[in-house]
Amino acid sequence: LSVQESLEDAVRRTTTLYGRVNSAGRTDSGTHSLGMVVTAMIPKEDAGDLPGFSRRLDSRLRKDISIRYLKKVGRDFNPRNTASKQYTYRLALGQRCALGRQYVWDVSFWKIDVELLKAALDCFVGRHDFTSFIDKKNSKGKDNNLEITRIAVTEQNGTRNREVAIEFVGKSFRHKQVRKMVACAVDVSRGKLSLDRLKALLHHPDGAPTPSAPSLVVPCVPRQR
Repeated sequence: LSVQESLEDAVRRTTTLYGRVNSAGRTDSGTHSLGMVVTAMIPKEDAGDLPGFSRRLDSRLRKDISIRYLKKVGRDFNPRNTASKQYTYRLALGQRCALGRQYVWDVSFWKIDVELLKAALDCFVGRHDFTSFIDKKNSKGKDNNLEITRIAVTEQNGTRNREVAIEFVGKSFRHKQVRKMVACAVDVSRGKLSLDRLKALLHHPDGAPTPSAPSLVVPCVPRQR
């Protein structure tokens, strides 16, 4: 079952109303959402005791889904119109670590120029046609003219591990878009792809295939306006 199907099943078993769930968005397989905004219709008697309803609903959810907070909203509230998304993708530049490998892409065997990585990622900020950086099979008929409002690169230097965290913020993202942007930026940072070619793919999509970074457990955090 998907997260949405699990939530709807739990709402149906907790209340007398059919629990159709609306959310701020959907995530790719392997991506975990932190604080996803979700709405559902519930009876007045349940809405009068939100803490109790939250406990009952939470007890019927599978272990990898939890409810953090419940709040009453108006009927005109649409979670898709009130949130942007923040994805964080991590790269390991130092010594390879077996623990936590599902959360970080190990690129330690390449010589990564972090300043070139930042320059490549800066190209994606703003509104562009991201056709070259999406999974075309799962994005047919969709408008790929999207806006990324911010990309932040943070270096984390530990005693053994050196990591880079890349944070993407935007209203919406297409299937595999973050993974493809990361893969191309890494290729620029290690000299496999030129910065000019990256800009050409962004400004003049020619249908050329682009690489995709590994599927990791990447947190997606909806951000309220």
